[in-house]
Parts: sequence; C-alpha cells; structure tokens
Amino acid sequence: MARTKLYLKQPNSDKETPIVLSFSFDGQRVRLATGERIYPSHWNERTQQVSKSFKGSIEINASLDKRVRTINEIYHKAKFEKTPTKQFIKDKYNTAISSDDRADDFWMYVEQFIENSKLTKSESTILNYKDTVRRLKDFEQKRRNKITIASIDGKFYDDFCKYFIHTLQLSNNSVGKYIKVLKTFLNHIAQRTHDANLAFHIKHFKVLSEPSDTIYLTEDEIQRLYELDLSKYPALIKTRDIFVLQCYIGLRVSDLMKLDKNYIKGDLIHIHTKKTNKPVIIPIHPKVKAILEKYNGKIPIISKARYNTKIKEVARLAGIDEPVDQTRTKGGIRDTKTLLKYQMISSHTARRSFASNAYKAGVRPIALMMITGHTTEQNFLKYIRVGKEENAKKLLEHDFFKGVN
Repeated sequence: MARTKLYLKQPNSDKETPIVLSFSFDGQRVRLATGERIYPSHWNERTQQVSKSFKGSIEINASLDKRVRTINEIYHKAKFEKTPTKQFIKDKYNTAISSDDRADDFWMYVEQFIENSKLTKSESTILNYKDTVRRLKDFEQKRRNKITIASIDGKFYDDFCKYFIHTLQLSNNSVGKYIKVLKTFLNHIAQRTHDANLAFHIKHFKVLSEPSDTIYLTEDEIQRLYELDLSKYPALIKTRDIFVLQCYIGLRVSDLMKLDKNYIKGDLIHIHTKKTNKPVIIPIHPKVKAILEKYNGKIPIISKARYNTKIKEVARLAGIDEPVDQTRTKGGIRDTKTLLKYQMISSHTARRSFASNAYKAGVRPIALMMITGHTTEQNFLKYIRVGKEENAKKLLEHDFFKGVN
C-alpha cells in the first residue's frame, strides 16, 4: 500500500524551509521536492498543510495536493506495467512536475517575451518592461505568494492595485502604466498557452488613469523665451535654444540630440525616431532654421536631467510664472496644489507645445500624428492641451459656424 506524507525539512528553523513529500510504497520510501517553502510557524503538522490563516495558503495547498495526486498516479500506472523502483518513481515525478512548472511558468514566458521584443521594440520600451518585472518581483516577495499563470485572477489584480497604490504610494497614472505593461505580458502568455481563463481575466484588468495637469507653452510664451536676453546667464543659452527648437520640431530629446546636417534635406528633416523606429519627416520652421545655422547644423549635447532643471530657470527669467493647479491621486488620496507654470516645464513640454500650437493653427491632426507618432486621433487629442474655450474659438473660424454654404 502506498502512502504519502508532507513535512518540513527543518521544522525548527526561523527561516522559510522547504516542504518535502515523502512517498512510501512496497517497502520502499523516496523523498521528493515540492518546490514550495514556508515558515514553520505557518505549517500545520496534523493536516500536513499550510495554515489557512496564512495569506497564500490556498495556492500553496493546491500545489501540494497536485504533487500528491501526481505521485499516486505515477505509482498506480507503473504497477500495471512493472514493479516500480525508487529511481523510476523519482524520475517520473521530476519529469511530471517539471512539465507542469514549465507550463505554468509565468516568469519564463515574460523573459521570453522581453528577449524577443528586443528585436522590434525601442530601448526605452525594454527598460519599461524590465522596470515592471522588478516591481512585480517585489510584489511577489511582499505578497509571499509565487506568481503563476493560474494565480492571475480578480484577486491578483486587486492585490496588485493595493500594493502599488497604498504600499508604494504611486499615482493612479503611474499604477496604470504598470498595469498596461502587465496586460501586455499576460496577452502574450494567453496567446502562447491558449488559456481562455487567463484571457477572460485580462479583459477585466482596468488600466487606471486620470487626466494629467501637464502644460504647454503658447506661441507668445515661446517667443518670450526666444527673445530673452541671456547675456548675463550664458550657461542657459544652449538650453533655451534647444527648447525653442524642440517646440517647432516636436521630437523627443533622445532624437533631438542626434540631429545634425545629415538629417536635413532642403527644407525638411528626415529622421528615424528611436522609440518607434519609424521614419519621420518634419518641415523646417524659420526659428528652427535660424537655430540650426547658429550651431552649424549640430545640436549641442546636454543631459536630460540638466536640461529639465535649466529650462525651468530660463522660463522663470522669462516671467512664465502664472499659477497652475495640479491635481493628482497618489496613494489613493486626491490632492491639489498650486505651482508656478515655470516649475512644471520639462523637455516634454516642448513636444506637447509643438502639437498643441500646430493644432490650434489649423494643422490637421492626421498630419501632426505622422510627426508625433500617435496611432489614433483619440490619443492625439488627449495629448494636446487645447481647452474648450480655445476649441470653440477655433471652430468660429470654420465656414459652418460662419454660415457659409
């Protein structure tokens, strides 16, 4: 008669210890690894299970039950063929659980996905993937429950949001970015495994978001920067020039810094953007032409961190200091604070200013999207900063509102 027993390898340890499966059959006994670990204080020796009071006990106990079923099935099947030996039982068991683990190995699929993505995705996207992996591993450790494909459900999503919102105190938009990447991972896994249950849960994982109070500079404000006398602050001149240039090109800093004469063909800039790896063609604005000539066609190199610090100082000197309310939900608490506009300016403000001002000037969204890289008009309109009143004034210029047939 075959018997199984689950016990702790080191029951008196003050650290996590492996849970061992002992299988006795035909006068023989073999000890097998379960792949699970637990603190002795959370182990119930009588029931041979993890105590129900321990968070994650359901998943671990389910895994242990599966290991017990697996070894019994191997033994009873082997009895019909030949007299099983300890080595035969052990080899069959290890093969079976290895196969099960690979089929449910969340991290294996994620690592494969990231590796394959290196061929088609930008460096910044890969960094976002890796950052999400780092956060997920921290979450796994804090939750003290291994992330498996089978564990991805509504409760997992709720725990994920609670950890990122309340424990890490992240804003809703930051949490939403991590959920978005997580869903990218899970969609890949669902496609590879044809897991209908996983696909069902993914649809209900809402990406948290809220309107961001990001700003843009008007044409008048950009002109103030352009004409600002910085003779007393020569260290700020290059930063100002780069920012104004960016306001009329719309490129990200990573693309702008590699710009030189080789990318200029007549009155057009031809460049492959780093993030999307797609060709972009941008008409050269008179201010862009003047700045490029000033630097002989080669943009000065400046680190993004220094750029973001210095452009705030430039904007302060230009008197771009109107009060702006900034509302964010962080750690589940909605908070509004008032900042001066120059305090909110960064390199990305220039790119947003480009899109917003060009749209206000009448450039069609689809034409601007070919430069900004937005794939839908809906996302583009979310990106630009045009208020309802500004939009209404723009519509007044249309023949429809002028009553022209």
